[in-house]
Amino acid sequence: MQTARLATLVLAAAGLTACAGSRPTPPPCQLEFLNKAPDRPHEKLGEFDELVRIIPPGGAREVLRAPACALGADAVVVTRSMVVNLLDHTHVTGYAIRWQVAPAPAAAAPVEPPATTPPAPPVPPPATP
Repeated sequence: MQTARLATLVLAAAGLTACAGSRPTPPPCQLEFLNKAPDRPHEKLGEFDELVRIIPPGGAREVLRAPACALGADAVVVTRSMVVNLLDHTHVTGYAIRWQVAPAPAAAAPVEPPATTPPAPPVPPPATP
């Protein structure tokens, strides 16, 4: 009985592993990394503070990509990226932003042309006696 139960658990675990391995992963979102706050209008979405022990390809700031993408960010402003010990552990901080779209200018109300009035008749010169 225990052998059957163990076999069922092993097969179930193997099935879950197979399903997890075949799941497609979404491509990384397009994201800009900035070293200072931009002049362009933006909205701040969230702040990040990470200690990176294993530096990924692309640098330590790449650890901020996934959480920023989850917030729908267009860019990350990296405020600090510094190695903190001899093991190359890196402290990275920053915040996610979304670009603000400038509102379209309000449509001007149509201007009606001034009403045209017929020209006044000429004034005759005064009569002389």
